[in-house]
Order: sequence, then C-alpha cells, then structure tokens
Amino acid sequence: MHFALLTLFPEALEPYAAASILGIAQEKGLARIDLVDFRDFSRDRHRTVDDRPFGGGPGMVLKPEPIHDCVDWLEEQHGHFHKVLLTPAGRPFEQADAVRLRTHERILLLCGRYEGVDQRVEEEFQWEHISIGDFVLAGGELPALCVTEAVTRLIPGVLGHEQSAVEESFTATTDDGSLQLDHPHYTRPRVWRGRSVPDVLLSGDHAAIASWRRARASERTDERRPDLGNRDLGNRDLGNGDLGNRDLGNGANGNASNGDA
Repeated sequence: MHFALLTLFPEALEPYAAASILGIAQEKGLARIDLVDFRDFSRDRHRTVDDRPFGGGPGMVLKPEPIHDCVDWLEEQHGHFHKVLLTPAGRPFEQADAVRLRTHERILLLCGRYEGVDQRVEEEFQWEHISIGDFVLAGGELPALCVTEAVTRLIPGVLGHEQSAVEESFTATTDDGSLQLDHPHYTRPRVWRGRSVPDVLLSGDHAAIASWRRARASERTDERRPDLGNRDLGNRDLGNGDLGNRDLGNGANGNASNGDA
C-alpha cells in the first residue's frame, strides 16, 4: 500500500514514519510512505507556497499551483491516488474510516498550513475531507500520521498477531452490533502495589475469560463513551471504498486546513 504525505516539513515526519509500526510495515514491503515537500513545486526562485488572502484578514493561504503540480507529478509517476485533505472542516475520522481507506491501493494526504488551502485546488480534485477532532493545530502533519498509522496497522502481516486489529476499541462489538471500547488488560506481576490480577484471568477457563472481558468492555463503554451504544459498524460503508454520503466536493470550505488543523 502506498501513502504520499504532502507537507512543507518532511523532516518533522521522517523519524516517526521510520519507527515502530510504520517502519515495520515498510521493512516488510507491505507499505510505502513518501514524504513529499510540495514547496519543490513552487514557481519562483523564492519557493513561494503561500500568499495573502483576497478580501483581507489575518494569516496566509496556501497557493493552488504548487499543490496542483505536486499531485499531478505524483499521479504521473505512480497512478491515481485517493486524495485526503486534513481539515477541521472535515468529517471526524473513525476506525471504520481506517477500515474503508485500507481498500485503496494509494492514498495521498495533504497537510495544510496557515489559514488553509486555496478553495480552487479543493475544487480541482476530488478530496475526502477528514478531521481528527474539534480542535486546531498548526498543521496537518500530525493528523496525516494518525490516519496513516490507523490504516497501516490494518494491512495483513503488519501486526504481530492478526487478532490485535480485531479485538480492540471501536472494532469490538456487542451482540446487537453496537461499538464498544476494549476490555482492561493485565500482565506480570500478578500482584502490584497491593492490586491483584482478577482470578478469572488466571483460571484457564477460556469461556469464563471471554465472558468477563465482554462484561468489563461493556462497563467501560457505558462509563466513558455511552454515545457508542447508538453507533454500529453497519452504519458505515467498509467494503469497496465507496464514500457514501461523504462530502467530496467543495463543501468543506473552512478557514483552515489541518494546517490550521
């Protein structure tokens, strides 16, 4: 699977992209992560990528030409990419989205900066608009890494145990199909600072252990995320990469772009 992260700060992403799960996936040949500096596609000797907004106002806006030329170059080299624009005006990213994005062979993630991206480059390409939460960052680099890692860990062979990507928060479901959080986990020592591992986990009774885990997961979900009880994976398209009713056009017209993310 091929990821291309368009950023003005590739050096900030390089260490993380080479470490842990992302590094393992690349070492195994299961994923390719390109960090592309779209400043290289600027059209003047000053390598300008931003300018003042028409209509006035604070901050700067990313110019359309460098982004457009960078996307064109990538697709000439490698073929079509599914394009993601990280923006606070996007739809909140969920585990179901990671599962769906996993169906694409190539994903391009645009890391915005400043006040955002010129609206015309949003209209030029078909983008999926994604937000990682209702807050603002200086740029889209961290959100892009979040999405990349969430998708990469779902690639078969990346994780040490295939069930790791199945039996976890937002993937595990109740009998009625509702999403739930993961159950508590314990490891050695059996007793730590007076707290003991629950006896059932030491019993060897797999049915009892499974029942205990389901009950604890349900309790945790009710306590921390009661909203999950009204949501289920069946409400999200996880199959062929169809975006259903997601906004792909120019409707995510915020003032920022997870560069102001």
